[in-house]
Amino acid sequence: MTGGPRSANEELAALIAQRSQARDSGAEPNADQTRSTLPFLLLRLGTRWFGLRAESVREVVGHEVITRIPGQPAHIRGLAMIHGRMVPVVALDVLLRAHAVPFAETGMDGAGQGGDDVPRSRMVVLTDERLEIAILADDARGVVHLRAVLDAELDGERLRFVQGEIPWNDHLVCVLDGSALLTAAVASGQA
Repeated sequence: MTGGPRSANEELAALIAQRSQARDSGAEPNADQTRSTLPFLLLRLGTRWFGLRAESVREVVGHEVITRIPGQPAHIRGLAMIHGRMVPVVALDVLLRAHAVPFAETGMDGAGQGGDDVPRSRMVVLTDERLEIAILADDARGVVHLRAVLDAELDGERLRFVQGEIPWNDHLVCVLDGSALLTAAVASGQA
């Protein structure tokens, strides 16, 4: 490997290897680093950035061919073949609208950002021990360490998969709970 920047998938693989090595050796993670920052993979939809804890992301791939499945909710775009696996593909912006998340909260105004008319260039594959989905995104950044404390400015009732916001550069990143997002996307679509 060259000395240049690593891809998101290389950074994810390095984090997984570090976690596995620490678990195998019985070593505890650096407590100061764990308290101050957490690794997130950032993805962009339109002008809005979203963050997912790196351990919930399996990989980032280019846009694959999506095969539609009749009778699924609007947020499930269909299935894509990713490295030999059939993975349900989810439009996050449509899922948020379906759960009535105000667009002021997500930063997406709904005008030309998402839906069938806007092609997305990336797929962020989320996984846990039982489920897997691919989220359509305009862009995906590598692993970024962000402070672990969420801004609690999102008052009122929120979806369980919207955890809050974290400042990053000149943006606010809407932090999503990967496991809860997987459950919400699949439960409503039976994908």
